[in-house]
Amino acid sequence: MTIPDYSHQAIISSLHEEIATVKSQLSDALGHSLRNYEHYEMLQKSIRHFFESNRSDDTFEFDIDDVNTFFAENSIEPLKREYRVEFRIEGTIIVEAENEDEARDIVDELDVSHWSAEIEHFESEATNVETTF
Repeated sequence: MTIPDYSHQAIISSLHEEIATVKSQLSDALGHSLRNYEHYEMLQKSIRHFFESNRSDDTFEFDIDDVNTFFAENSIEPLKREYRVEFRIEGTIIVEAENEDEARDIVDELDVSHWSAEIEHFESEATNVETTF
């Protein structure tokens, strides 16, 4: 069995196109990998600098705001704090209505535009933290 010349040329042409596509995908993947590695190295240096600049003898001293500033500079999601929020909404009103249903309808349409809250931050301390450089 023989393959006609035009079929042979079509197969070779198709193979060249596939090879070019794979080469392009490989180049894109290598570029992406290189950018990720460079980002990793930059983060590694930044983390080391952060800890070294907040080191005193064998301890580290920094607060959550320092950490969150560092995180923001390095596109990392900040640490969250827990807050307890206590609030009260109290009130008494007198409405004029023909019956209880009408009074309830009036009350259901009330808009609370002012209220107050007390927010308290919970502090926590890390203890027995060991690290080596």
